[in-house]
Amino acid sequence: MQWPPLLDDISIKSETIDFYHFLADNFLAQHVDFCTRNDAILDLVISDEPNFVSDMMDLPPLQGSDHNVLAYKLEVRTKQKLSTRRIFDYAKADTEAIKSELNAVQIGILSWEACLPKTVRECSETSSKHWSTS
Repeated sequence: MQWPPLLDDISIKSETIDFYHFLADNFLAQHVDFCTRNDAILDLVISDEPNFVSDMMDLPPLQGSDHNVLAYKLEVRTKQKLSTRRIFDYAKADTEAIKSELNAVQIGILSWEACLPKTVRECSETSSKHWSTS
């Protein structure tokens, strides 16, 4: 068998041609172009990058198998991003000094009205006068 199939070869099965068109229509590449079991290509390596696979070769079958072993390289490029964030070692923190500082801070209890802007408080007061049931 030949890959890609010769589309004008009448001995090629229609399923093979359909599979070839499916791959082409979906921008996929089938990288195995030699027989992997007798005279058939049964083992496939498919990707969406034509240059993703290189140095494809077949090796003898493993003991007890009638399929050849495929060996190939994947061409993968990665970009390493250097991190510039600071990572603190909290195990070295002076927790007693932190507790002391926090205890020195005066925190008052606030009502919810004190947290709202003046316009919202005025609106709330006005609407409560209109909707009051008393």
